[in-house]
Amino acid sequence: MSATPSVDMCPDIVVHALEALQTISDLVGMAAAGAGLLVGAVMWLRMELRLAFRKDTTKQRCEGLHSLRGWMGRYILLGLEFMIVSDLIHSFLSPDLDSLFKLGLIVVIRTAISFFLGKELEADV
Repeated sequence: MSATPSVDMCPDIVVHALEALQTISDLVGMAAAGAGLLVGAVMWLRMELRLAFRKDTTKQRCEGLHSLRGWMGRYILLGLEFMIVSDLIHSFLSPDLDSLFKLGLIVVIRTAISFFLGKELEADV
């Protein structure tokens, strides 16, 4: 009878490396989403100021907002991809059934969001 592979059979250094990789992946995902927030906020404020001082027309503002949605969507999508990697690593490190169910649900939700956001970005191009 062969044993089922699990995290308990891995050397401690591998477990620690995976935990570090999971943390890095989470941080990079949050940084990407945060960068999208900052870039988006600056772009939006700049557009509003240009409209307020009548340097842009309403049509130019609408085009700018369309471009802004694309930029922010790409940052969010990138962040979600890193967070999905983190969730997959976590599912290996926490193999109990309850933890796997919760992580599986999170991965499905994040993957669905990524899929539909990606489709929306493709349609906007």
